[in-house]
Amino acid sequence: MEKEPLISIIIITYNSSKFILDTLESVKEQNYRNLELIVTDDCSLDNTVNICSNWIEDNKDRFVRTELITFKENTGIAPNCNRGLFKAKGEWIKLIGGDDALESFYCNHIINYAKKNPDALCIITNVTKYKDFFTENNIIFKSDLKKELIFKVDNSPQNQFQYLLYSNMIYTAGVIIHKKVYDNLGFYDEKYPFAEDFPFWIKITKSNIKIHFLDIYGAKYRIHSNSVQQIQSNVFWSKYRYSCYLFNIEKLKYYPHYERFLRRIILQAEYCCYKVFNNKKNVFISIVLFVFTFLPRFMLNMIVKKKLKNGF
Repeated sequence: MEKEPLISIIIITYNSSKFILDTLESVKEQNYRNLELIVTDDCSLDNTVNICSNWIEDNKDRFVRTELITFKENTGIAPNCNRGLFKAKGEWIKLIGGDDALESFYCNHIINYAKKNPDALCIITNVTKYKDFFTENNIIFKSDLKKELIFKVDNSPQNQFQYLLYSNMIYTAGVIIHKKVYDNLGFYDEKYPFAEDFPFWIKITKSNIKIHFLDIYGAKYRIHSNSVQQIQSNVFWSKYRYSCYLFNIEKLKYYPHYERFLRRIILQAEYCCYKVFNNKKNVFISIVLFVFTFLPRFMLNMIVKKKLKNGF
């Protein structure tokens, strides 16, 4: 009987003590057996490491191999992911945040899909998005990616790349990637330490690797007050937003010349706001930012996405 491929599940943690047991238990409850578990912690200030260490000791027999990685300083999400990737031995690699969770059937469905689609090296599922806790009453929304233009069955990686330049609807919680991709393209770009995923989607589609869509709800994605997208809401640029800004500067080279010019003006307006207002944010500043940065970018994206839709 052919042995099932090894899946490395890498849990990324930072001050995750409140939710990490949900994540760990969801990995343990997978109805797929051939799993490696790696937890990599980015210098948590709470008791995340102790919780993970004790849990792994109690449950290590469930996995082919386990490892807990710690680091002496906080470096950001991208470096933390890379430390886990460096240790992973699986044929497939699943990264998940220490506040998210997998449905019990996730790994099984992924491997079944991969067997039927041997060219699939990057697979995404739908996710259910929750506020704070994984209860029915806390569901914010359920993604429906089959309606997204980027996941039309006959779409090429080049079309996906073009669409991603204007809109990122990919939730990392639902994504799994074959080790070949990391072997060929490298790991996450540490120039953007708190926005590791979007630059990678651009990189793989630009490299002619298609993102395949599997229409199941495979993961639970949690929004809470300590998540990287939510913290520092009183500032214009959090660490996450600043990483996105740096990538948007880098991404300018992919746009047509006229569009590159307009986007550079918008980005410069953002940078001026950042400097003038000393990275503070209030109602007045939010209105200024909306008028001079968010609204022009939104309108430009809508115009181009409509053109792309007509051209696909």
